[in-house]
Amino acid sequence: MNVSQASWQNLENEINEMKKSRYAQYDDRWKIIEKHPLTTRGIYQLKEEGLELKVYHFSSLIGQYHKTPREKHGEIWINANLEAYPRDVTLFHELGHAWFDSTMGYCFPDKLGQHPQAESNGVIIEWLAREWRATPSLLLQAVSSFGLKEYIYDRASYDAFAKPQKVSRQSHFLFYEEHSLGRGKTMMDGT
Repeated sequence: MNVSQASWQNLENEINEMKKSRYAQYDDRWKIIEKHPLTTRGIYQLKEEGLELKVYHFSSLIGQYHKTPREKHGEIWINANLEAYPRDVTLFHELGHAWFDSTMGYCFPDKLGQHPQAESNGVIIEWLAREWRATPSLLLQAVSSFGLKEYIYDRASYDAFAKPQKVSRQSHFLFYEEHSLGRGKTMMDGT
């Protein structure tokens, strides 16, 4: 499964199947996720400890977390050609690898052929990435921490980045009334 192209429903189905598996109780990945959730403080901590974001023009690579054994924190590489939503999901996907590597020493490797759980790791990290990206406080922290341009394209990004305008001593968001995106839809599939 190409997780970056998977629908939210397909990811949810895969996650539910993994959690219902008779082996789920022995799968430490769920304990890691529960014990070490990504928070705004966690994003700040990664950045302060030296995690860097590099934006490159790649022909096929979407993003990657790269770290050598000698580094405490590595680099996140993101394709400069990505539009706002896929860029943000990719950022969170790679932040997921960095976060769990930093807190647990297990980065959820998802390169096929390099790890026996690569495919399911990819599904888990992509599912978490979309959940995290849909959380306005995390989206704001990640985008601002790494100096990326803010884009408004759905409810979560609106809640993260919209700036209120004062009108008669009351906050007023022009975007919220004029555009349907501001009225409640949060993208999970990029559509």
